[in-house]
Amino acid sequence: MGRHERLALAVTVLMAAVLRLIYATLPRLVRWDEAGHLLIARNLVEGLGYTSRAGMTDMHLPPVLPLLSAALIKVGFTPEWATSTIHIVTGALLCIPVYLLARALYGSRAGLVAALLVAVYPALAAQPFLWGTMTESPFLLAVFAGVWAVHRSLQSGRVMWYAAVGLCLGLAYLTRPEGLVSFAALGLFMVVWHLAHRSFWRLTTFVRLSLAVVVCLAVMSPYVLFLHRTSGAWMLSGKTGIILDIAPAYIADDQAAHDLAVSRLDSTGREVMWFSPERFERKFSAYVLDNPRRFFFYVRKNMSATWDALFHQTLFTPWIVALAAVGLFARPWDRRRWWQEGLLVATLLPMTSFWVYFVIDRFLIAALPIGLIWAAGGLVHLSSWVAQSLGALRPRLAGWLRTAAGAMPVALTLTFCLWLGLLQLQAGLAHMSWSHKEAGRWLESISATDDVIMTRSTEVGLYAHRQSVTSPNATWEELLAYGRAHGARYLVVDENEVTRFRPQFSFLLQPETAPAEVTYLRTFTNGAATVVYRING
Repeated sequence: MGRHERLALAVTVLMAAVLRLIYATLPRLVRWDEAGHLLIARNLVEGLGYTSRAGMTDMHLPPVLPLLSAALIKVGFTPEWATSTIHIVTGALLCIPVYLLARALYGSRAGLVAALLVAVYPALAAQPFLWGTMTESPFLLAVFAGVWAVHRSLQSGRVMWYAAVGLCLGLAYLTRPEGLVSFAALGLFMVVWHLAHRSFWRLTTFVRLSLAVVVCLAVMSPYVLFLHRTSGAWMLSGKTGIILDIAPAYIADDQAAHDLAVSRLDSTGREVMWFSPERFERKFSAYVLDNPRRFFFYVRKNMSATWDALFHQTLFTPWIVALAAVGLFARPWDRRRWWQEGLLVATLLPMTSFWVYFVIDRFLIAALPIGLIWAAGGLVHLSSWVAQSLGALRPRLAGWLRTAAGAMPVALTLTFCLWLGLLQLQAGLAHMSWSHKEAGRWLESISATDDVIMTRSTEVGLYAHRQSVTSPNATWEELLAYGRAHGARYLVVDENEVTRFRPQFSFLLQPETAPAEVTYLRTFTNGAATVVYRING
């Protein structure tokens, strides 16, 4: 790259960081998996181990986000700003591998446009603040750094790039388990490429491909050994068993069934299924063989859900789809481009792994940079068409005017993305349960540091800076016994939880109908009402 090209890329990365920083300054609610990641991070800093709730080692959430967050919390960041900073930095750095890939396919102008789209596209810049995980940006950075390493390894043959493939995709696995599927898909592409180029059977090729595998396994191994030591079984994810109970609920869009699957008590009555050893007893093979017809029905439903998630929700807008079509098909493909586009398609293949479980929009986030690369190619083609058409219409038109007119499609697309991002954030923030945050901060002010909170909403314990346990979906008597067995001092319920998932606890919404075993403390009404009780005895 020349000096001006490097400067343009640096400015784009800076712009991406600034935009994400602006979004991060808006009111924000940490929730769901993000709250779990931050509880682990805080407990690591406080010497309580890799735990997301009182006394229970966490096996669901992989380590990259908790470890990075713990490092930032250790130097003074608040939990909210820890994950926000990770999103800002990794989301901005994602512009670099996307730029390099687009530049290799369509040229430097398309590379810069692709980087600009990554910088401002709502699903990459804004939606992670709403999705409740904040793993999207670090995961995408690891995956697309790995994709670029695959491209460079095949073009240059240098050993360091093969090692980089294993390193990057191993880190992707440590961020989200599907990173391992990305390694398998891209590894298969590398094998096919070498076979087609008649270099697969060379000793040097075997050594290089083996190095990528060894490096990836070395990066993965500490977490895999941790899972084995904690569970007593070999596994690649702590969600392996429980996800088979969750999948039918997600496919049916039945959140009450999802809550029952993860929060019901196990056969001992002493633990919720999300943390029970019994969650590992279900095997995928038995899940399929018990009812193959049902399994293939679920796969077809998930294939349909993939289409809806990609094109009818928050990922691809119709304008981006149209531009991507232009980028893909406006020019013929030569042999070199067939292989380059094949690499991008191989990057999309891991999305199909979700068909055997369930599909939601944030699972398909890896499709976005690919689509934006294609859209960048389309925008460059469209810009060139505008400039050349104006030149043919008005030959005496100044060159800078033709250039400015040609830049209009890019400028309009970027403006649209910024406008859409603000709209999505505004709509998402309006539906947040802010009362969870208020209840947590209030509990921090009135509780002792060793008090334990029983709640379905993980973020309450995070904002209270107290240990918490998951409230079970059970009878009132079983809930009380569970809370007391785990040392819970406070009980927090919210209106949404009681009315949609656990109607057996509806009496807790009104202080005057609360049973004698608890003492009403306070109700918070910013969003769904959240009610706080002290557990007596």
